[in-house]
Amino acid sequence: MKRIYLLFPLLALTAFAGYYSHWKTRHDAVAYSCPKFRLDPYENRDGHQEAVADLARGQLRVLGYGLPAHWTPEYREVLLREKGIEYRAIAGCVVTTATQQYAAAYNQVMEQRIFSLHGPHVFDDAATKAEALYSQRHPPLVRD
Repeated sequence: MKRIYLLFPLLALTAFAGYYSHWKTRHDAVAYSCPKFRLDPYENRDGHQEAVADLARGQLRVLGYGLPAHWTPEYREVLLREKGIEYRAIAGCVVTTATQQYAAAYNQVMEQRIFSLHGPHVFDDAATKAEALYSQRHPPLVRD
């Protein structure tokens, strides 16, 4: 009779360990088998075609990427307010080849239209005004 008292907990522990092992392997397999995500949203997109469609809707937009300048918000404001051009940053410092190709194709179409409307120095003029506006809004600190 005493053997049954020793055998039952051992059998229960073995059954629990077996079930836990089975559950853990299934749980880990589900957790680590992630679906394939497209890391680059611009991988299969045609920048030229999308720019033509935006122009047909009357939208002027320029795409940018990379580390933004400290006066980027003012640059965006000047372009939109004075020229009606939207500046949109599509990537930060880490840029893929597909993103670069998309932005180059998009901007090539847009810049032709923008240059015909506002002249070839529209972006340089906007950058100069944006830097001046930034300096006006954020004067340098004077230390004693």
